[in-house]
Amino acid sequence: MNKLKITIKSVLFFLIASILPAQVKIIQLPPTGLLNSDLNRGGRAFRQKILLDKGWFVYKADSPEKRTKVRVPFVFENTNEIVLEREFDLAPEQKGKNFVLHVFGLNYSADFVLNDVTVYRHSGGKIPIAFKVPSNVLNFGGTNTLKIQINFSLASEITVPSSQRFLFPKEHGGILGDVYLSVLPPEAFGVLRLSTRTFFKKKESVLKCRFDVLTKGDSTEEITPSLKVVAKVSDLKGNTLTEKSLSARKENLLNIRLKNIELWTPQKPARYALTLSLYKGANLLDFISRDFAVYDLNVDDKGIFLNGKPFRIYGTIYSPPDFSVLDRPLYVAVKRDLKIIRESGFNLVRFKYSYPQPFELELCNRLGLVPVVEIPLQFPPDVFLEDPGYVKRVKDILKSVVSFYSQFENFKILGLGSSYLNKDATNREFLASLIAQASDKGFLKFASFVDFPNRGVEGLDLYGMEIYAGNFRHFYENVKKLPEGKRIFISEISYPRIYGKTNGYLNDYSVEAQAKYFKDLIITDKRNDGNGFVLNAFYDYRGDYASFYAGYDKENIYKLGLVNELRDLHSYSLKIITASLTGKRTAKIPIGTKNNRSPILFVLAGLILGVIMGLLFNSKRQFREDATRALLRPYNFFADIRDHRILSGVHTFLLMLVLAGAHALLITIILYFLRMNILLEKILLAFDLPWLIKSFSYLAWHPLNALFILFFLSVLLFFFLAGIIKLASLSVKQIVYFSNIYFVVVWSFLPLTILLPVELVLHKILLANVVNVYVYVVLAFFFFWILKRLLRGVYVIFDVAPVKVYLWGTLLIFVLAGILAIYFQSASQTLTYIASAFSQHPVI
Repeated sequence: MNKLKITIKSVLFFLIASILPAQVKIIQLPPTGLLNSDLNRGGRAFRQKILLDKGWFVYKADSPEKRTKVRVPFVFENTNEIVLEREFDLAPEQKGKNFVLHVFGLNYSADFVLNDVTVYRHSGGKIPIAFKVPSNVLNFGGTNTLKIQINFSLASEITVPSSQRFLFPKEHGGILGDVYLSVLPPEAFGVLRLSTRTFFKKKESVLKCRFDVLTKGDSTEEITPSLKVVAKVSDLKGNTLTEKSLSARKENLLNIRLKNIELWTPQKPARYALTLSLYKGANLLDFISRDFAVYDLNVDDKGIFLNGKPFRIYGTIYSPPDFSVLDRPLYVAVKRDLKIIRESGFNLVRFKYSYPQPFELELCNRLGLVPVVEIPLQFPPDVFLEDPGYVKRVKDILKSVVSFYSQFENFKILGLGSSYLNKDATNREFLASLIAQASDKGFLKFASFVDFPNRGVEGLDLYGMEIYAGNFRHFYENVKKLPEGKRIFISEISYPRIYGKTNGYLNDYSVEAQAKYFKDLIITDKRNDGNGFVLNAFYDYRGDYASFYAGYDKENIYKLGLVNELRDLHSYSLKIITASLTGKRTAKIPIGTKNNRSPILFVLAGLILGVIMGLLFNSKRQFREDATRALLRPYNFFADIRDHRILSGVHTFLLMLVLAGAHALLITIILYFLRMNILLEKILLAFDLPWLIKSFSYLAWHPLNALFILFFLSVLLFFFLAGIIKLASLSVKQIVYFSNIYFVVVWSFLPLTILLPVELVLHKILLANVVNVYVYVVLAFFFFWILKRLLRGVYVIFDVAPVKVYLWGTLLIFVLAGILAIYFQSASQTLTYIASAFSQHPVI
């Protein structure tokens, strides 16, 4: 009962808080720990960095006078749009130099206004930002004002990711990384893009360097012939391996041949250093240095190959820790996380939910992890994919992603989104259009499907399949039958550990069951010579919605990881998986005894309600006669109510309580059975109302509290329906008393008592999963039976023609349903997402 009181107080607090105007909430994050987070290291004598982490003011666009001081990084809540403002000074002698503004981790879209001039527009997403600032808008020897207008409002068909996203981490508006201004020499290196290719027969590799040379200020003049670039490759000890020079142009391409060098592997992540020096005669103007790795990752019909040798994917999905549990600088936290992932035996990290920052890709190189950069696009409905505007927005994002990440030589795999339907022609055509734009870029194209990818998509190199605690053995059986089976792997496999530690793996969704499930997966993949798998996920994380599938949690923590959100490494699942991946011996997983997840509450509540109904039925002859007539001869019974025949108010009240209990118990049983149903979760996600899915998830995972709450709501339902009918009675000539309407409403629901014996065993029937479809059909029949009885009672007590009530009643239902459908469709594309969820349901 204490939990019930707390729940009711929480609901009241939420309702009151939703009415009051919300204040902008600014949450300060720990520093990133990246004082030198520039992609290219350069000499301090040539390159200056103006850190813009402090001295910012934040305010809402419509109230600039209400400003608060803040530093970067930070996130904000309770609003969709804020303005960041900061002043900085430039010395007169800096005139003529080049200026590049870097912003990492900005979410979602933003306009950059410098001295009242818009200098850059960020279309959206946490793609790292770097753009050259026009020198003609800068004040040298004076103060410059930089404003960043950030809009954080995820939408259904505009943003990527959309607002309806399944099992995605929580999104925050703000800036989660560094902001700084690079001051470069008048002639300096611009963007440097690296890629590598190895020729195994010749035993040599080629480092391809594409780089720009910036000219003085905003000059468009050609570079003078006296500028020369010297490129030097050395090992990390400083020993020079090769050196090459060329005359500088605005855009440059340099191929450097490297012979007999050590190739990068996850087991031995060898790296080298590239230094570019810009000379004008004998004068050094600028130089930059960057570490890089050399390896080839290729796919053909024979399998996946790393440096010409078969490569099996042992991957996991990773997203940085939420700010609420970030106890150290972001760089330190991510480095710790990735190091643990590598030491656990994984060799690939899939950045499914957000774009990795440059330091994350660099850490992958150091630690021996293959990164997968991915557009966070999930189950886009066909209607969107047929919309040229939507397709263009996705392609623009793809173009930005490719443009930025092509700077990294370990950008080997590009993910084009997840939860596609391979059987759907529109999905395949959309993927083909994305592939066409990103073709011939030197990286592998990959997409993840919810159904078995048995149809090819032209240009797609890797096919992934998503499995949600399903039978992965069927996957390996089907893969063997396909000619392109060696291009297919399990791109995402989830098994929540909702119930924590138990006595053994017979208890589904426990820690032991998760460990057993993934251990069997590893063994099965090796035995079938599979391409590998990606576990979802390594760490628990928080979402914007309370999940059904990942287990309800008041903090919206998704319990999908091998390790909890607090990074407790004493994880049983982690120990088992680490031993399985690294070949170490481990203790056997106990089998235990199966815990019956069918709550005795359902039986007890059904028995209590059945006993009360039995006592009512047998204690008084009048009640027994009234119940019989109301069920078998409803017209005559409702006519008696209209004519004010004697009917016990006490009996009706007691019957209402029993019916409310039966109604609450029925919904509680169904919700509890569907508590991990992905279809139900996606249907609720389609409404884009966090409170709605949180309420349903809470009720589904807390049957005792749900029974009391739904009982209370069911009682209110009787009076609500009576009130609606009372309003409708104003349209008829005769006076219809509220008591008569109340009696009609209560006795209309009498068929619910017939379901009481069924409710005793309903949960076990549903668990058997044999006649579930018929159960739902029968329940739908009861719903329409009760609705028909209610409408019959209305036309009897109104003393009007039946067709009139049936017509207006049906019309009212359709009008209300239509209004809701139009509203949610226009606001959140709800119907579109529901249709998409149903199209995926048979294969989820």
